Amino acid sequence: MAARGRLIRRIVLVLCALIAALAIAFGVFLRWLDSQPIGSGEMQPSPDGAYRASVHEVVARDFWSGEGRHWFTFEVTGPGLDYRASTDPIPGPGFGSRSDHRVTFWDRDSRAVRFIFPDMTIRVEITRDGTTPVP
Repeated sequence: MAARGRLIRRIVLVLCALIAALAIAFGVFLRWLDSQPIGSGEMQPSPDGAYRASVHEVVARDFWSGEGRHWFTFEVTGPGLDYRASTDPIPGPGFGSRSDHRVTFWDRDSRAVRFIFPDMTIRVEITRDGTTPVP
């Protein structure tokens, strides 16, 4: 009987340790999920269809401190071109999938794209070989 009692205590101890480990893992998963970046943005193809310009407003929380982060990303991609930049938030009206307000505008000849905000305009020029953007 004593051996059976020790076995039951060991099983209960292992089960308690397993439940505690699962609870910790679940808490880490929830923290990780809360720290993932989310946002909205817009994408506009160039008039000739060769390039794509996009801008996104992104927010996230730091995994360890929980401190919020907020930034914009800008991308211009196409044949031989992969331009990416990020900035602090730029004041202005909201844009993206939940807004009718646009900020991305291409030149008719697809040589440049402008991201237009009330207090700032970012222009990316594309060289003829499509390899070197000039912000």
